Amino acid sequence: MELGNLEAAREAAAIRKQEENLEEQGADVKLNMKLPDGSVKVAAVARGTLAVGTHTYAAGATVAYVKMTLEVYSLTASSVVLKYNGRPLIDPLSLSDCGIQPGGGVDIEVS
Repeated sequence: MELGNLEAAREAAAIRKQEENLEEQGADVKLNMKLPDGSVKVAAVARGTLAVGTHTYAAGATVAYVKMTLEVYSLTASSVVLKYNGRPLIDPLSLSDCGIQPGGGVDIEVS
């Protein structure tokens, strides 16, 4: 096997792996977080970017991960309860497991 062919095969494999990871994570979900103080924070920015007040979540993100990102609002992940349509979201589940679909804004109650 030639060295050039090996490098091309590695590059192709890396691209496939990245595409698989994005597919597994799912499309982005826009969350409207209603915080305990009554304010609403819209979470929607480029994936992987975290800034105060904004964050984008993939549909494959876990509830625990979403809770962790709320620490920018001085909320402790272990004491936060997230609710969607009046039902609490369970930590190990992904947003899509909880029935949250990618696309338009989804209202999430934070308590």
